[in-house]
This record gives sequence, C-alpha cells and structure tokens, in this order.
Amino acid sequence: MKEPKIVWPTPEPIVVHDFLQTGVDLLKEKIGSLSQDPRNPLSRVCVANSCFSLEPVRGCPLRCSYCVAGNDCRNLCVQEESYHNNIHDFDSTTIIPRKPEVLFKGDVLAKAMAEHPGFIKDKSIVSIAVGSSEAFLEGVEQETWAAMRFLADNGYKNPYWLVIKYGISDKLLKTWKERLRYVLVHGSKVIISVTESNAPAWLEPYRGNRFKNLTEIKQLGVHITHHLRPIIRGINDSEESITKSLKKSSGLAECICVGGLRVDPGIVLLWKHINKLDPTLLPRFVDTEKGKMPQKDLPDGFAKKVGKIMAKTHYDVPLFTRSSQMLAHILEIPDFNLYRYRTENNSVILNVPSDIQESIEKSGGKSLIEMFRETLKEIGLDALTIIQDGKNFTIKEKINYQEHRLLIHAIGFKNILP
Repeated sequence: MKEPKIVWPTPEPIVVHDFLQTGVDLLKEKIGSLSQDPRNPLSRVCVANSCFSLEPVRGCPLRCSYCVAGNDCRNLCVQEESYHNNIHDFDSTTIIPRKPEVLFKGDVLAKAMAEHPGFIKDKSIVSIAVGSSEAFLEGVEQETWAAMRFLADNGYKNPYWLVIKYGISDKLLKTWKERLRYVLVHGSKVIISVTESNAPAWLEPYRGNRFKNLTEIKQLGVHITHHLRPIIRGINDSEESITKSLKKSSGLAECICVGGLRVDPGIVLLWKHINKLDPTLLPRFVDTEKGKMPQKDLPDGFAKKVGKIMAKTHYDVPLFTRSSQMLAHILEIPDFNLYRYRTENNSVILNVPSDIQESIEKSGGKSLIEMFRETLKEIGLDALTIIQDGKNFTIKEKINYQEHRLLIHAIGFKNILP
C-alpha cells in the first residue's frame, strides 16, 4: 500500500490583514502549525522554537496583557466574517475566550504528531497548551493527560516540557501525582517551568501561588525550573523585584531562565488596542538585513545582574538565557538548537568550521552534507536540496519556519555536530 503523503503547511502562512481595523496583521492559525486546515488536527500541532506544542483548547482565564494566544485568529472570540467589519467593542475580557473550549482531543493531537515524520521518537520535546491556555487548568488538564497517556501507552519516551503560570490545584494534586508517576515509570522525563517575574497585576492579573504543590510533584522526580520572564524595562527589572521573584522558588527550582518580551502581532493587538497600555513599554522592532524583526528584549547586563543577586542570596543553581540551553541541561543532552553553528543570515542553515567537518567525516566515514541529506529524508523533507559553500550550508528552495526548526532539531538530536 502506498504511504499517505504528508501535507506540510503552505509556504506562506495565511494572514488576516488589518485585524479589526487596528493595523495589526494576525495569522489565521498558530505560528508553527503543521496544517492551515482547521479541520486537520495538525493545525493544533505546532513546531515551537524548542519543542512540539499540542494545543487542544482555546481559552484561558488568566488575562495576561501580553497573551500569546492573541497571535492567531482562531484563539479569539471573533467570527471570520467580522475580521474586517467596523468592530471596536472587544476588550480584554472578551477578545480571548475565558472558558477553555476543546478543539481537538489530546490523544488525537498526540497521534497526529507521532505520525508526522518530523517528530523524533523518544527525542522530540513535547509541550501542551503553552501557546493557548494552561496545561493544569480544569477544562484543559484532561486533554493534557490524554496526550501524555497516549504517548506512554504506545511506547514513546519523549520528554515533556510544561510551561505554566498556574500551579496544580489541591483538588487535582493526587490525580496528577498518579499520572506523572505513570509517565515517569514509562521512561519519559518531565520538566515543569513556572513563569514568574513579579509582574504587576495590570500586566498579569493572576495573583495565585504559581509554585503551589510543586514541592510534592518534584519528589516524584519531576524537574522544576523558574522562568524569570517576561522582564520589562522599568517595570520588574529592579534588584528588589528580582529578589522577590526568586525567593518564591528558592529551594525548589533546579535552574533559572531569564527572558524578555517579544513584540509579536498578537501582543501588540492585546497590549495597545485592547488593554490600552502604553506602547512605549514594549520593546522596539530591530533592524536586520531582512527588514524589521521582533526580538525578545532584555535590559543590558540583566543576566549578570540576576547572577549577582542569586550569589548574594545563596541561590546556587544554573542560570540560562535560552530555554533550549535549560532543556539541554536538564535532559543531559547537547544544545539541540545548535546556536553555536547558526548565523544571523536566515538563508544559511548552519555554519560549520572546516576542521569540524573534517573530523566528522574522518570518524563517520561520510561527509557532513551526506549526513544532512540523510536527515532531510528521515524527516520527510527529501524534496529539499541542501547546498554547501565552504563552511555554509543552505537550502536551495524557500523553506518555512516549521521545516527550518525540524531540520535543526533533527540534526541536533542525532548529535551529528559536536
């Protein structure tokens, strides 16, 4: 029987221009989604910078002013026929649904992801609801478990990275201890990263204990980390603010990861047009040779500042500025995002020094470009042509974000490069 063809996303994502006459252009589907068809479960399977993210629901009650769920139209309370109508009566309480609504069951998404050739069994990192809601919220957590249970029962040992602002409730603690124990026994590692940066209530209205019950969860063998993000200049970047935030995870978190805010279109929509917040507080777009691109912003020397505070308060754990570095540390693997071989030129996939190329060929009996071509075939991208020009490796054809990330991850997880 002929194997079904894997349909990759359209070369250019579908965009709704001038959303609600705000001047903001939004994607119809989530960034990194593996399908543009809302009927296809792959439309809620996304390739993120460091992981696959399953997005079974839309809707979240936490009301963050910069919510990344606002990056795509499908997560918003606006019907398609209203996109370009003169509507201005949406506010922060209505633009994003506050009650989680299941779009695809968690096990359906896990199955679709597992069948995709870009997903690497036992290696690819899996996140759930990180771009649309909260993994342990009632109305979401049952789909989180459905996805994890499906993968465990079908022999997958892939690690999980659950990024949350809302801890595990007392009501669900016993249940989730049993579930996580089940996943760990089946060979997966679990990392829970709590996003906490002492942000004011107007920025993050949820004021509950974000580390609630995680001490008991850690005792199971789950790894707990503290994401000190988003940091916004002049808002929560003072020594006093940082110290207060770090105190909440002291003795619990295995490492700290700092990060700023990136000006995605959805953040501009929510921040400026819906919540009516001061746009000058947002980081600016930065110029690159390809035009203006949104970048995460951190105050100069912020990581060193955090390091000094940690030393002063005897908070003796590793400090990272990239999530992938934190993940590699916890999972005890090389940095699979291969930042050491990447350049600012987006057309260059990797830049590998000649001496490293020679060493790889000598030890493996194959040239690096041969290994890269084999990798493309393994993840279903054998139609692409990789070209070598000295140290630089490029793809002849135009590739989208998803293809680029999956190729980087496949090379990284195979430990082709030292």
